[in-house]
Amino acid sequence: MTKRKLILLIIVAAAFYFGYLKLRQPSFKDIQQALPVQLDPRKGKQMAKTAEKVKEKANRAISAVEKELQKP
Repeated sequence: MTKRKLILLIIVAAAFYFGYLKLRQPSFKDIQQALPVQLDPRKGKQMAKTAEKVKEKANRAISAVEKELQKP
């Protein structure tokens, strides 16, 4: 009888534990701490602006090279 209660107690405890793990969703803070680089929305916007500038410069350089190649 005590063995049966012990097994039942272990099963119930495991069910509660796995239920807790299933319900617990990682928060933004947990995800941010797991990442090697800290997330900052302002830096993301700044990086996007920088990427746009680099893209524009690359397009200008490509068009300049194409113009040079078209000259006889």
